Parts: sequence; C-alpha cells; structure tokens
Amino acid sequence: MRLPRAGRLLCDRDSGLAFAIAAAGPIRYACSPMGEEMKDHQRQIGRLAVQAGKRFPLQVCQSRAGYYVGTLDEEGLPYSRESTEYWRDRVAAERAIETGTWTQKTSL
Repeated sequence: MRLPRAGRLLCDRDSGLAFAIAAAGPIRYACSPMGEEMKDHQRQIGRLAVQAGKRFPLQVCQSRAGYYVGTLDEEGLPYSRESTEYWRDRVAAERAIETGTWTQKTSL
C-alpha cells in the first residue's frame, strides 16, 4: 500500500471529510464531498478567494460556530468564509447554496 506524501489533500467521498496529510499525520477538516460527483455549487468559485488572488471552489465548511459557505486552500486548510451566515447543520447550509439564499461577505 502506497501512502500519500505530506502536503496532499485526500477526500473521503463516503463521509464528506477532507484529510490534509501533514508530516505528523492526517489533519481532518469537514467539507462537502469533492471529486467527480461535485455539486454545482462546488464548481462556483469563492468571490473573496478571487479577491485575494486564488480560485477555490465554494464548499460547505464547518467551524465551532457552525456550518458556513467557504473555501479550502490547496492543502485543505480553511481559506475564506464566504457567507455571513452560519447554519446549525450541513443540510441547511447546502440548501442555502443550492437555492441562493445565503449572503456573500464583502471582505475577508
């Protein structure tokens, strides 16, 4: 079995978790599933990320405050929180993206 090298990002399609492989081992970040079955909102690019010179897809991310619309960088680390809102559960945040009922933040 070949192990991924440090700095790689792996996504578990079943659990919807991204794993950043660090030198000390994997670090887990909650995000929407990625890969071939990306949802339409994940093909959208984060506006604040673009303002900072990056092009990262929108995802439902999680922090201690709740679920939010955001982006992850190349290493799978949180990069930008794009929504002003937080939601209590992932389904509500995904629904907000799919229906366009979320508010874009104007600055990082």
